[in-house]
Amino acid sequence: MVRERGGRPSEPEAPVSDFAAEEMRAKPALPIDWMALDTDERVEILQNVLGVWVPRMVREFGLNAQVVPPCWYRHPPMIHELLALYQYRQQQQFFEEMPGPASAGLDFQYQFWLWRSRMREWAGASRCNETQHNPHIVQEWADPNHVESATWGVGLDEHCHELLAFPSPTTPLHTIENGALE
Repeated sequence: MVRERGGRPSEPEAPVSDFAAEEMRAKPALPIDWMALDTDERVEILQNVLGVWVPRMVREFGLNAQVVPPCWYRHPPMIHELLALYQYRQQQQFFEEMPGPASAGLDFQYQFWLWRSRMREWAGASRCNETQHNPHIVQEWADPNHVESATWGVGLDEHCHELLAFPSPTTPLHTIENGALE
């Protein structure tokens, strides 16, 4: 290290692994609310964030298809899990405005351990493997393109009207008299 006489040495820069360097380049604004994203934003996150990060993580940690099947991007629950882990790691270890705690690396490993259990459950429920993808199944009542969704919506509305018309005995009287439930 070369420095001028009487000057302070500069702080050495910590080496950045290829894995961390790539993540820092592809870092979107956090947090990412997957459910609020439009199609273009979802494509952007899938291709340029998770599409880069997930294969690297699978290689780095030697994860098999029972944890992250190759069709993970076709399963919203797996996308949510992967995005949550990505965001946790980014916020804990690489958030420039507020550095994470000294235990950030260890905290990530603990969350990663919990995350693997949840991912195994999602992957097992999907019945997908290295060679077979099974489509994500949505219950008919929750699918807005299915007639059962309309029936369910009517049932929900009726229940809400019943709640307002016949308040619970535990509801304070002053809230009923004022016409609002607190």
